[in-house]
Amino acid sequence: MHKCCLPSGVPSESPGAYEKSLVHKIFGGHLRSQLKCLQCSYCSNKYDPFLDLSLEIVQADSWHKAVANFTAAEQLDGGERQYQCQQCKQKVRALKQLTVHKAPYVLAIHLKRFHSHDPGQKIKKKVHIGPTIDLRPFVSGSYDLSCSYGFSKYCGHVTLPDVISCYWYQEILTDPSYARQFVLMTNLHNGNTGVNFDDEESVQCFLGGLVIRSLSISTSNWRCAETLGDYLAERNIMGIYDVDTRAITRRLRQDGSLIGVLSTEESKTDEELLELSCSWDIIGKDLMLGVSCKTPYEWTDNTKSQWDFNANGRDGNTFHVVAYDFGIKHNILRRLPSYGCKIRVVPSTWPASETLRIKPNGVLFSNGPRDPSAVPYAVETVKEILGKLPVFGICMGHQLLGQALGGKTFKMKFGHHGGNHLIRNLRSGHVEISAQNHNYAVDPASLPEGVEVTHINLNDGSCAGLAYPAQNIMSLQYHLEASLGPHDLGNGNGHPLSLSLSLTCTYRINLHPL
Repeated sequence: MHKCCLPSGVPSESPGAYEKSLVHKIFGGHLRSQLKCLQCSYCSNKYDPFLDLSLEIVQADSWHKAVANFTAAEQLDGGERQYQCQQCKQKVRALKQLTVHKAPYVLAIHLKRFHSHDPGQKIKKKVHIGPTIDLRPFVSGSYDLSCSYGFSKYCGHVTLPDVISCYWYQEILTDPSYARQFVLMTNLHNGNTGVNFDDEESVQCFLGGLVIRSLSISTSNWRCAETLGDYLAERNIMGIYDVDTRAITRRLRQDGSLIGVLSTEESKTDEELLELSCSWDIIGKDLMLGVSCKTPYEWTDNTKSQWDFNANGRDGNTFHVVAYDFGIKHNILRRLPSYGCKIRVVPSTWPASETLRIKPNGVLFSNGPRDPSAVPYAVETVKEILGKLPVFGICMGHQLLGQALGGKTFKMKFGHHGGNHLIRNLRSGHVEISAQNHNYAVDPASLPEGVEVTHINLNDGSCAGLAYPAQNIMSLQYHLEASLGPHDLGNGNGHPLSLSLSLTCTYRINLHPL
């Protein structure tokens, strides 16, 4: 099976054959052979792949005892069995021990039913296995940190991106909306395309940590600049792999988002880590100030032609748009110039009076992290601008508009994360696939008369879009530019534009060129 599942042209006995075989990816693990000098305690490690554990049962009546014998330390103390220590520079007594360094997804066990010294003699005995198999006592590398530079421990809010594309991790790492959150990836394999510097959504990583099942040992992409592990390490972002992400996913789907702790302090007990997690909370924290720009700036970069899908730029017409940076993503900013907009990005604390003074054609309230109720100053800014200029809100901006109009927001049990959420446009009846990242939502029942719910999430019926035509207001809960996600919401298709963004709406906020 191993040979049949190799890609064409890869010799079955080549050094990298095991890593490329589908069989190895499912059944394969790694054994660690360690030699420890009994004179200076220097350790020499060798790692070898395996597809099954082949266990002697002559002196074992249970699976547990067979593995214990397999991993038992053996002393090398005489003659040719002595160990040449690289640190002592001489032959010394040593301990040799085999352990499972990386457990496979599916463990295959081979019980040797014939004597090693007498191949024809079969061993007739019962070997107890039991309903469960616990490998933990025999594993040397069950939880490996992909990086731990600059941190000893870190608390964060554990978020689950549902069925996310395995090529989307870089956008998640640099999305300011994930500030102070641990992101658990539900796909099994991450890091195979490495990291490039074109797809970053902000100037730095804001998330608290990354939790994944498997980290690719190799990268293959024409734009790859460095590995995922190196990228995290350089930015002091905690990361952990070889974790049972499916078990954590089941817990999150049952209980909702939780507070988690990542720590490199081995001296900490489980009780101490639990106490640390209970002492920290994200509710009511203003994370916006930490991700917003500090001073205004002009944005001129647009979407590169090779990535542009039916851009609807308006030749000869330029719209001046002020974009409030609550944690805005670069790809939102890139899309606006592609549709004929001149963008001035301002901090989250930028006074509404300054925005009104420069008289832009429209105002964009961007996405951002966490709770809109934690930033009352932003709600007041939105209130001052409403009715005076055309406005459009995305994600956090949508929630702030909801509050500014007199509505209420609430914390969702699970939130919406990932690139596969179905949205219904209530005006057109069309269904689109959207990219989302939010834990709060607008309560439609709290909205005043005249405010229209234009879009709903088909998974839970929550409000996904608002409009108030009387004051030229529109907002959407999801991310229209959908970087590396669906193009349902940004491909033109004859839809009108709002603030020169391609939207699935049946009317257009009136914007006038400069």
